Amino acid sequence: MRRLAASALAVAAAGLALAACAAEGERASSTASPIIEGVDSDASHDAVVLLEHYEGGTRVGASACSGILITPKVVLTARHCVSETQEGGIACSSTGKPISGGGVKADYKPSSIYVFVGQKRPDLLAGEQPVARGAAFVHDGRPAETARDALVADALDRRGSMVRVGLALGAPLVGLGASAPTYYPAVADLLGTPCVTPEHAGVANAVGAVVGRVRLRRQVAVTSPAQGRFLVHADHSPEATTSLEVALEVARTAARRGLEADMAAAGAASFDTEESWQARHAEVEGVDMFVEGTLTLTGTGRPSLV
Repeated sequence: MRRLAASALAVAAAGLALAACAAEGERASSTASPIIEGVDSDASHDAVVLLEHYEGGTRVGASACSGILITPKVVLTARHCVSETQEGGIACSSTGKPISGGGVKADYKPSSIYVFVGQKRPDLLAGEQPVARGAAFVHDGRPAETARDALVADALDRRGSMVRVGLALGAPLVGLGASAPTYYPAVADLLGTPCVTPEHAGVANAVGAVVGRVRLRRQVAVTSPAQGRFLVHADHSPEATTSLEVALEVARTAARRGLEADMAAAGAASFDTEESWQARHAEVEGVDMFVEGTLTLTGTGRPSLV
């Protein structure tokens, strides 16, 4: 278990991060629905805070985390929000077994974790300050490998045997997320500790989804079936040109048009773009000839809050 004490108000950190995969044998599913007749949050929801990682005054990473105040000076959040993690996304098998991603590396410096409360994020470039910054981590002294120890596994198994090993947490288990009341009590019972579900636990994880960044991309292929002839493969039918420069401009326009529609549908109508071009050439009788290429346009932007 890790906690991050803050010098002013509070900041963050739960040590055991729950796996993002379903339990073995459990079929995972997903659902999506818009917020209907939502209302703006007010000061009564300030127990839910935004956490971001800054180094040298510069924001690190493209995403943000949320947390919830459990005392006036401690915020509970996921472990990966205050630590460097393995590259790549988390992946699971069809049965819900984790197969990649999610590994935790070194912790960030506590002072690099910034805490924001309320509806308006301070403008750090203009000299405004966050509500608080991290002061220190408090660790229980147990290495991460402890959770994989055979005795720990036997204690949590609870099947009948000649020898029974006991294991219990020395602190209450605090549940976050809309589903916390459903499964956290059973986990707390397994660990022999009380379960605490804060008042705003249901929305404690929602801030990260709102303030996170949407990242989408569009790719358009350009081919050359014959010397001096280029085809742009966008939309429903290829468009022919006699110039690679013109073909690239057509591909760029098509990719931009599709990306704008995709980003708007994802709620991020305002976004930044990054372009890359990968081309393949072949040498024919000593002459370098263009064969095909792919133009990739990547858009990143924050979803609108209105």
